[in-house]
Amino acid sequence: MKAVGTLRVCFNGHGENIHREVKAKLKTPYPEDKATGYKAGELRGGFSITAPL
Repeated sequence: MKAVGTLRVCFNGHGENIHREVKAKLKTPYPEDKATGYKAGELRGGFSITAPL
């Protein structure tokens, strides 16, 4: 498993202080998106790959 962290560029659409114009644009393609409020150093999730042996 590999952690998915947050980078500075991520905060434009997923941070605590998203510019209102960006927030409005994101509402159309992602109306149910709740992936906001992240801070530097926080983990967003992880990737895991499985394969048959």
